[in-house]
Amino acid sequence: MENILNKSNKIVIKIGSSTITSADGTIDKEFMENLAQQVKTLMDEGKRVVIVSSGARIAGVSTIGKWSRKEDINYKQALCAIGQVELMDSYRKIFSNYSIHVAQILLTKEDFESEARTLNIRNTLFTLLDEGVLPIINENDTVCVEEIKIGDNDVLAARTAALWAADILI
Repeated sequence: MENILNKSNKIVIKIGSSTITSADGTIDKEFMENLAQQVKTLMDEGKRVVIVSSGARIAGVSTIGKWSRKEDINYKQALCAIGQVELMDSYRKIFSNYSIHVAQILLTKEDFESEARTLNIRNTLFTLLDEGVLPIINENDTVCVEEIKIGDNDVLAARTAALWAADILI
């Protein structure tokens, strides 16, 4: 794996909800600190990194506390909206300790089905990376309903890697 990573210049890292959150649903700052150190090392080696991160809904639950209708789609979407802010704020604070600026990109299935949108995504990724900014991608769960969801972030990470022509997806 290390040899493959050494040969890779364009790297997509997929971070799952259970990895980025603690048992109580809060953002796992220790994990994120470790991730920031590793990303900094990769960037210092001249590698380009994109993160696809889950965790918004769980972070929303831990932030807002208990809502009686958590399984209702409107509450799920609201929890994602709340949690996405917490998630990105944690990324921003921790990665800034390593002089890494982060950018948020929220995508839907429709973004990958439109040639104009995929071109815009690709151009945005290249611009951010050219400027040394770390793109952090998540599905835009606040506007997605089941029939327009990408699926899970494994699918989103794979689509991102293909769109960007990444060398490796971790």
